[in-house]
Amino acid sequence: MRTVRIFTFALMVMFIAGLSACWDPVGDKEDEIRQEQEAKSIGKTLAKTIVSMSDDVAEGLASDEEDSAEATAKLARIVAEGIVFNNGVFSGTLENPDGGSVTVEGSGAQNADGTYQFEATLVFEAFAVGDLAFTGSIDVEFTGTLKLFTLTISGDVSVSGDIENEAEVDLTVSATTDGVVVTGHVNGQEISENLN
Repeated sequence: MRTVRIFTFALMVMFIAGLSACWDPVGDKEDEIRQEQEAKSIGKTLAKTIVSMSDDVAEGLASDEEDSAEATAKLARIVAEGIVFNNGVFSGTLENPDGGSVTVEGSGAQNADGTYQFEATLVFEAFAVGDLAFTGSIDVEFTGTLKLFTLTISGDVSVSGDIENEAEVDLTVSATTDGVVVTGHVNGQEISENLN
């Protein structure tokens, strides 16, 4: 009987020692901080990239409906970059000089009040932005002007480079007179970052 108690006690000690060896509160906190920083980096980089592309799309939509020399020049620049506009529908593939490409398909219009509204699907293929590259599909919706707008970004991308991760993104970029902010989630991590 005494042997059974000693054996049971030894098993309990080994079990508790095993649990404590597996549990690393410092490591868990470091992982949490790393995941939060990665989410912010992915969210900000992706948002800035898509905002820039959205400006080009809005200019293309305006140029599609205007006959002025300036509008024609804008449209020619965008078409030369690979996007074709036809009655509010646009599509094409942009080759990125830094590496990779993005295929764009969507539709939209410039409204009578001068605002733009469009939705598009962006398919990234090893699209390099700084130290990151994105591969995957993102849906975007844009409403507003080039200076004051709301842009929603959602989808899944693989991220490579300084960060190696799969990222599920659900973001909103809001441009107001106070600045440009991206809010939402990347892999469940909440972000709220200034893009100015």
